[in-house]
Amino acid sequence: MASVAMSRPLSIVKTTPLFRIMVKPPIASFSMKYKENPPEVPFPFDYMNKNYYYLFHHKLFQHYTIANIHDNTLFFDVESNFGVHRSKFTKDLADHIGFLHIPLPDLDRMHYMDEENTTNWRQLFNDYCLRRDRYPIPEEWHLDPTHNATIRLVRPLLQTQTYQLRYGLTHMYSTGQGIVTDRSYWSFYPIMQALRQHNFLNEDSEYEYIIQKCRAVNCGGVVTGRKYSTSASPPFMRDFFDGHHFLMEYKATLDHNLKMPRLIIYIDKSPEEIWDRMQREGKDYQKKSKVYSLEFLRTMDRIMKDEFLPRMSSFCHILQYTEEELNIEDVVFDIEQLDFTVDGKFKDWRITNDLEVEWHRALLQNEEWWTRMFNINRYTRACEWRTEPNALKATVEMMKYDKRYEWKTNNWDIRPFFFNMLTWKRLPFY
Repeated sequence: MASVAMSRPLSIVKTTPLFRIMVKPPIASFSMKYKENPPEVPFPFDYMNKNYYYLFHHKLFQHYTIANIHDNTLFFDVESNFGVHRSKFTKDLADHIGFLHIPLPDLDRMHYMDEENTTNWRQLFNDYCLRRDRYPIPEEWHLDPTHNATIRLVRPLLQTQTYQLRYGLTHMYSTGQGIVTDRSYWSFYPIMQALRQHNFLNEDSEYEYIIQKCRAVNCGGVVTGRKYSTSASPPFMRDFFDGHHFLMEYKATLDHNLKMPRLIIYIDKSPEEIWDRMQREGKDYQKKSKVYSLEFLRTMDRIMKDEFLPRMSSFCHILQYTEEELNIEDVVFDIEQLDFTVDGKFKDWRITNDLEVEWHRALLQNEEWWTRMFNINRYTRACEWRTEPNALKATVEMMKYDKRYEWKTNNWDIRPFFFNMLTWKRLPFY
């Protein structure tokens, strides 16, 4: 079958259970008409209460994901520097065009709270662990951004951002409705770069070389499951020792299984204005923060404009506005002028085989696979995770005598991995 863009709707004519014909209607692009007259979804799916399985739903019940996709099944992402008012615009834009708004992930609720929302496992673990092993809250980290604290804050952030994008893509496949995210998994790259350059994570002079090589050799094919395939990995990928390398190892693996946005809306504001507003209107920890310095905001602004956006422009459209220029009507008008079927972009959205979509959708809801991807044991070689011998084991042994300690959590940082596999339950949706 010829390669097509996912934004083009495909009607399916079933002849036999083993053979079907894909009919391509005329090419179109984003249009507001879908808000007033949304197209019928022939195969809706209750993804909130059950997972999608390839063999069960697609093969047995003939559920065709690609039939749900129409011209407005798109992924928009709103990005900016730190301290820019972005959340309200994202919500207003999603409501105006009839897309699903996906806010910033709640780190505590999605990563540390138990199933009954009664116990915060970060607080419980911090009560018994060594000082260097503590998982900081953002307010604490801003006042003391050590290497150990940074990686223990940023890794769960990457995990929740991954879950945020998985949720959005699952919604698109199940309902055909587009999504608008308030920052996304893909902005993790400039954040990591800025943290590294200001020594909040370990320095690595070969970072750019490694990232470019990872993309050149297609890490999605090299990284398998929970670890690198040593026989297949090139020499420069075999010895990663600092937290920055390990986070990039995750990202190289995850990039292959997630989709890039079709449009990035970047809200621009000068670092000087951001810093002045933080000092006037910011919270106490933002005013005293050792991270949100004027130099850090300038670095983040430079990385966004000079590295991140130019690189992403090869894969998606970019619209850039200042905070004063933001107007919903004008932004929507600009979006309607864009062509979301350009052959030179959206390479990861092209479909050469409709079964690829079914497999990808099933993978997005495979919680056990994603849990293995973020298993804490993968960090044993990172220097920031090294601790006293048997420290984690002793901490868990002491926690067992606390009345808050019960085997009813999905937190894979504290709970032994095999318990996760035996009693896994789905994560909370937004």
